[in-house]
Amino acid sequence: MADVENKTITHRPDLFGHFGMSVELDAVFPGEASFSNGKKYMEQITKGNIFETLGNATVSKRKIDIKTDRVLTYTALEISNIQVKESDLLLRVHLYDLGLQPKNNWVDLSNLFMYLTGQPVHFFDAKKVT
Repeated sequence: MADVENKTITHRPDLFGHFGMSVELDAVFPGEASFSNGKKYMEQITKGNIFETLGNATVSKRKIDIKTDRVLTYTALEISNIQVKESDLLLRVHLYDLGLQPKNNWVDLSNLFMYLTGQPVHFFDAKKVT
């Protein structure tokens, strides 16, 4: 097995998340092992109604004041009638494997999404945002 030079990671934003890195490893080591199985993985973690819930979201009418020129895109969605509860077992196990402590379904989903894609997602309680 060859070594992977990880200096590449600092110059390749597509490798910040697990999905990007697994695709890269499949390209570096073709036929040795299948590192990426994103489609099957996404099917497992989306058995709930999270995508249906996000599909019913609306663009927020709140004014977003970005105080830096380094943020190129910020999108806020409003989602109503959600339930905050304990995550299902599969999601909690994935988070434990990543060294994270599960909190609730929405926080856990945002943490897992960040590790998989390298893109941060945050959920806020609208009643607490000014």
